[in-house]
Amino acid sequence: MDNVSTETSFDLVIVTTNDTEGKSVRDYADDYYDYNGYGESGILFLVDMGNREWWISTSGEAINKFSDSTLDYIGEEASWYLGNGDYVNAFKTFISLSEEYIYMDGDAEEPYNPISTLIVSLIAGFIIALIYVSVLKSKLTTVGAQQNAANYTVNNSLQIAATSDNFLYRRVSRAPRPKSNTTTTHSSSSGRSHGGRGGRF
Repeated sequence: MDNVSTETSFDLVIVTTNDTEGKSVRDYADDYYDYNGYGESGILFLVDMGNREWWISTSGEAINKFSDSTLDYIGEEASWYLGNGDYVNAFKTFISLSEEYIYMDGDAEEPYNPISTLIVSLIAGFIIALIYVSVLKSKLTTVGAQQNAANYTVNNSLQIAATSDNFLYRRVSRAPRPKSNTTTTHSSSSGRSHGGRGGRF
């Protein structure tokens, strides 16, 4: 965290508390950042152990760096560890993901997308398979088309003793959750603008 703060204009802050002093986690996180000498731009991760809530507060340029969906993603990844009592990995996850987005400039390439990679791989595999089957098919010069299947059947070889209906497959359709680059802002008690998202663990 100190390295990121030294190398960039962003402060990374982690706060744990058992008592938000009657404030909501959002207000407590915003005020903690505003009144404890941190820089103009930064991101704070608050974990309220008393109410088992978390909040990520952004300030300054961090508001533009971290959209609502990005904060949701970071919070969900970190809160999974919080829910399992693994606070060290929760904080490591927050730090590493925050650092990744801080260093990502506006012209940076999109992060690795496994869905796109899968689609490209399937298309490439289909083309290779099509070429391979075409080569094999071209070698089958002795095969002639038959008008019916009589030459391939054995008389009285199929006897059905009983019939039943068996359910074999289920198709589940899921719509992906839409991702947004929008950032919702609000004003803290100091009058500064903050972005932020939160949840429970």
